[in-house]
Amino acid sequence: MDPVSGKLTFSTGFEMMRQFILRRLLTNPKKNPVSQVVTIPDYLFHPEYGLGIGTYVGERVTQKFMTDLSQSIIEGIRSEPGVLTSPPPQVQITSSPSGLVQIFAVFYSTLGVQSVIGLQMQG
Repeated sequence: MDPVSGKLTFSTGFEMMRQFILRRLLTNPKKNPVSQVVTIPDYLFHPEYGLGIGTYVGERVTQKFMTDLSQSIIEGIRSEPGVLTSPPPQVQITSSPSGLVQIFAVFYSTLGVQSVIGLQMQG
């Protein structure tokens, strides 16, 4: 949003890439890559697109779950144009006794910018 006029504006450069990554993480695919659950995809004409992070809310958090989720996030980030494959994206997932799951992903863009995306959900 333009701070002066209040009009909506298009994102560009690094901010646009960050939004693409968040969209990929939050979009529900037909078959969830971690849980393998099949649902109606958010993008009917691209049913394989997305990771469906939001569908993990309420899931039992185990070491296998965190490892599979981390690998899926890394693959999703690497799928976006504009993300460097070397150094590879890094993902850290932590879980608290209350069930709060925090996800931090660090990646580098082809613009040479390091970025951190953070998400949290109740497990």
